[in-house]
Amino acid sequence: AMNIISEKEDGVAFVNEILPMTPCQYILQKVVVGFLFGSLSSIITACICFQLSWNHWGLMLALILLSSFVAALIGLFIGKLSEGLMIGVVYIKIVMLVFIAVPLVCALIGVSGPLALLCNLVPSQPAFEGIMALSAGNMGTAVKDIGILAVHCVVWSTLYVLISTQHKKQATQ
Repeated sequence: AMNIISEKEDGVAFVNEILPMTPCQYILQKVVVGFLFGSLSSIITACICFQLSWNHWGLMLALILLSSFVAALIGLFIGKLSEGLMIGVVYIKIVMLVFIAVPLVCALIGVSGPLALLCNLVPSQPAFEGIMALSAGNMGTAVKDIGILAVHCVVWSTLYVLISTQHKKQATQ
C-alpha cells in the first residue's frame, strides 16, 4: 500500500496508468511481495504455534495462502484510495483494527447465526476461525472457511480489476 501511495506522490502511478499493462499484470506486480512475505511469516508462525498432523497441513497452507492474498489485495485498495502517505497510514490502521477486532470479538462472545455470516464479510474472520478449527482438529469448519476465503479472493480481485479498468479509461480520456 505504501509503495503505491509513494508512486502516486512521485508521479509514477500516472506512468503506470498509460503503460500497456493489464490490471491483472499490475495486480500481480504489486501483490507478489506482500503475498510472499505474508505467507512466509504465517507459515513460520503456524509451524511454531501449531502441532498439526501432516494431513492438516494442506488445509493450513490453503488458509494461509488465501488470507495472505486477500490481505495483499486490500493493501492494493488502500494504495489506490489513499491520496497521501498519512492518509494511507490512517487507512492501514483502521483496516488492521477491524481485521483484529472482528475475530477476537466473535471468539469472545461466541457469535452464531446471521451475525456469524456478517462477521465473515471481514476476511480475517474465516482465516482465524479456520486456523482455530484446524488446531482443534475440526476439518469441516476449516474447509468451509477456505471456501469463504476463496470467495473473498474472487470478489476482491474482480472489484479491483473493475475499479482499475474504470480508472484507466478515465485517465486516457
